[in-house]
This record gives sequence, structure tokens and C-alpha cells, in this order.
Amino acid sequence: MDTEKISYKQTDKYKEYSKQYNKDYYNKNKPDTEPSYVKRKEKGLGEKTKEQYLNIIIRIHKKFSNKPIVDLRNVIDGVFTGDKLNTYHYKYIKSKMNYLNRSFIKRLSEVYENKTSLKVNLIPYTTLLSYLSEDIYFNKLHMIYQKFIINLNKDYETEKDDNKVSDDDKSKIITDFSEETLLANIGKISGAFAKMLYGLYTLIPPRRLEYREVYLTTNKKIDKDKNYLLIQKKKPTAFIFQDYKTSKTYGAVKVDIPEPLQIIISNYITEYKKKSGNLFIDMNVSSYIKIIKKTFKDIYDADISVRWIRISYATYIDKLNISNNDKRDIAIKMGHNLAMSSKYKKII
Repeated sequence: MDTEKISYKQTDKYKEYSKQYNKDYYNKNKPDTEPSYVKRKEKGLGEKTKEQYLNIIIRIHKKFSNKPIVDLRNVIDGVFTGDKLNTYHYKYIKSKMNYLNRSFIKRLSEVYENKTSLKVNLIPYTTLLSYLSEDIYFNKLHMIYQKFIINLNKDYETEKDDNKVSDDDKSKIITDFSEETLLANIGKISGAFAKMLYGLYTLIPPRRLEYREVYLTTNKKIDKDKNYLLIQKKKPTAFIFQDYKTSKTYGAVKVDIPEPLQIIISNYITEYKKKSGNLFIDMNVSSYIKIIKKTFKDIYDADISVRWIRISYATYIDKLNISNNDKRDIAIKMGHNLAMSSKYKKII
């Protein structure tokens, strides 16, 4: 009688071998599912991020608590640095920061009605709770705060994709970026520094706040982790950005400086006696932001922040009769991609 031939792959022995092989392969190559905060706890936050979070927490602590802040900075600094936590850390934070509870988000929302501001001020606390998550109480709070931020992000992205602007904010949109108008506005501004700031955020694609971390240089050899203003033949010719929010994605970005802005920057450099190796703008972030807002307030009679300048420019380039490649180049000079630029733009 004819019998059907059975291949080796059909045998129970092979099936068992294949099952074990696949199991071993998966265990060897399975993705790392460990929560990101566990990794952070091992190495701590970066210095810049840690200092920013500390300042936010201390500032808000003064609003929400009458308890003294003696040692509070040191304790939180130790947590963010990745120090091994002990009972003292948990007891201290529970005692001195007793406002850190389920109702804290609601109270914080009353202080910061803008969703972006709310998120910025809530993230340091959420991160702090992630470091303290071995404690059941703090772990539950962390999950609540984290879920809230995730939903906040979803709402924020939905609003951005709607590209709408409220009637109250329409005055913050700059619609005329013609060189003639911009230079006329600069003529109305007093002071070399304020003139230069206005030019930086209008005559070239407006970036965030990284001009405070730019160094003047006449040398072609530059460090790969710093931002520079190139001075060639005594003229400021280009900015090179290498240390900024999205630098890991876009790498070094060179922004050529048009001649009108070269003159404005040169006047500032001369008046403030800036030399190669000096910081381009040596100023704390709070003062820097205030001067920008005041300068644009004087011109447009509206509360225009760097965010609204960038929104205005994204809206402006979207309407230009240029290719997507050109729009993409401009977006990268602003420090983001074309997709993000499309979220920034507003329908007006």
C-alpha cells in the first residue's frame, strides 16, 4: 500500500525544535520595554534639563506652599541626579510638598490656563514623581500626571492641526515680512541691540532662543557642539547652529545673513565691543524674552512672543509661491521640519 511521505519539517521533533528556537531568538532580541524613567533614574537628568526643572519646581513651590524651602533644592537635585534614594527623600518631599496630590493638576490649571504653559510647568513634577515611583503613593500620582500630559498632548496636536487662531490672538500674527517694511520698522526702533533682535527674528527665518548660546568666531575651525556667528573680512556672514532643540535630527544648520542684517549686526558688535570668542548675546533668558516682547510690542502693539513670531513666519512661507523643497529648507533653518511648519501656520 502506498504511504504519503512525511518531510522532516512535519515531524514532532522538528516542530518542538522550531518552537524552542523561536522562543530563544525572541528572548535574545526582544525589544527593551523597560520604562524610560527607569533608565533616567540610573544616570540622572542632563544638567540643563535638571536646572530648568529645579527652577520651575522652586518657583511653583513658593506659590503653593508657605513651608520654607530650606534644603528643598538640594533634595530634589539629588533625586534628579540619580542618587540612591532613601527614606529621607520620600518623607521630606511628602512633608514639604504636601500640595503634590490628586488636586494639584486642577490648581495648577487655574494658574496656567494656557495648555502649553500648563504642560511646561507640570512636566518637572511628573518627572520627579517618576523618580520616586518605587513608593506606591508617588507611583499612583505619577500615572495620573502622565496620563493627563498624554491627553494634553493629544488635545494640543488636534488644535494645532486645526490651524485656527482666536480673535484675541489674530493681532499677534505678523503678515508683512517684506524687506522694505521690516527695514522701515527697524528705523523706528531705538538702540543697536533692540534693532538687531528685531532683525534676527524677521530678516531671516526666526529660530527659538539659541542666539544666547552663539559665539563669535573668525576661525574656520570650530567645535562641533557649539553655535557660531561667522565673521569674515570683518562682516558677520552666517550663523551655524549645532547645539539646539532638534540638533540630533537636523545636525548642523547654516543660515546665511543678508546684507541689511549684516550691517545691523555689525553696528551691534561695534557698540557692544564684541570680539571673537565672546558670546553673541550675553543675557539671561528672562531678560532676553522681555526685550524681544517689548521690541515687537512697540512695533505691532500686540503681545508677540518668539512663538508667535515663528507662527507668523510659518503662515507667511506657506503662502509663498515657492516649491516644497524651498519651504523645507526654510523650515529647517527655523529648527523644525516642513510637517511641523504646517502645524505652526494659521488660517487667517
